[in-house]
Amino acid sequence: MKALNVTFFYDFGMSYLRDGKTHSTLSGAGAKLSYGTKYVNASLTYAERVDASSSLEEEGGIVYFGIDVKFE
Repeated sequence: MKALNVTFFYDFGMSYLRDGKTHSTLSGAGAKLSYGTKYVNASLTYAERVDASSSLEEEGGIVYFGIDVKFE
């Protein structure tokens, strides 16, 4: 059986200091393309930063890019 899936996602994260105050927030969006057969499962994921606090700002917007291949 073959299957092709496309998933779009939006993530929001928040970290806290021990005193309970908000330390920073980060949000991102991306897409995941998955393909599966009887013997191989593969996925390709790309995510990009949408918004981040000034302490997390970096050049470029790529947060994550991954390739995963599994053979059964």
